[in-house]
Amino acid sequence: MNELSDYKKTAYCGWTRNTKDLCESSSGGIFYCLAKKILEKGGYVVGAVYSDDFRSVEHIISREIEDVKRMRGSKYSQSNYADIIDKIEEKCKNGNSVLFSGTPCQCYVVKKNVKSDRLICVDLICNGMQDRRVLESEISRLEVNASARITDYSMRYKKDHLHLPIYMHAKFENGVQYEEQLYKSVFGKIYGARLALQKSCYSCKFKGISRLGDITIGDYRGFRVLGNKEINKYGASTIIVNTEIGNKLLDGIKGDLDLFQAASIRGVIFSNNRIVISGIRPSNKRIEKFWDVFNEKGIEESVGLSEKYLSRWGNIIHRILDRLLLIKYMIIRRI
Repeated sequence: MNELSDYKKTAYCGWTRNTKDLCESSSGGIFYCLAKKILEKGGYVVGAVYSDDFRSVEHIISREIEDVKRMRGSKYSQSNYADIIDKIEEKCKNGNSVLFSGTPCQCYVVKKNVKSDRLICVDLICNGMQDRRVLESEISRLEVNASARITDYSMRYKKDHLHLPIYMHAKFENGVQYEEQLYKSVFGKIYGARLALQKSCYSCKFKGISRLGDITIGDYRGFRVLGNKEINKYGASTIIVNTEIGNKLLDGIKGDLDLFQAASIRGVIFSNNRIVISGIRPSNKRIEKFWDVFNEKGIEESVGLSEKYLSRWGNIIHRILDRLLLIKYMIIRRI
């Protein structure tokens, strides 16, 4: 059966016209536009933020714009969201609209527990969530190196406002600032090597064209869109509208966006294959060795294993296998 035949989806590439908001968002600023629209209507927004010490990630619910600003930006770390479900249900029962933003598996749990047409879900194109211990160790390492407490941290910092290359950026109480290309940083090398993901992320059952969110958003990885227009150098998002609710929500912010409809869902999948496949899983032996070193010697020693996996030839082999997985997926599902 052709997976596309059951779903009338529309895919776009787009970005906010507000340059300041665009530069402060991970990709094209779409989540922030959606969230502001919900707030304007008196609703609530749920999203992931760093804890006060930046050692963990948690979901919060708020109708304050300053909280929504903290929700911007990819965290790449496992989030604690179990405590937020009852709060979402309470707001919905009281007649409030709630916009929930999270990974597909998080959307599944929230929608399973909250049965309300006032709940709107935005699911993220996800590359997997890293184990909480890695972020905690990385923040501790950075603070030791800076001899000060961290006061701000971003894994999707836009250096010179540019979308690429991706940078991490940290600020400390003593005025020290540190930045480095994400996938050359300690945290980024481990994440890129996929050695410390949650076990379920290696074979995510929520990958596919059939999505749990009303809208799906994530990085747009192509360089041009329909009409051969170059994408904005400050960032662009893939947007997939999955439901009528999602369509109405997107219609409400179109005036704030530069939006270009994709020629087909197929093209969008090829520009970001994490929509439908989980990617290559390292061997059990390699994962076990990583955790043995991490637990015994710490994060700096364990990153050496990631560097071997991300060598030039390792990257080439990884990309080839990744593309073969995508082709296999599309053939099997006749996409």
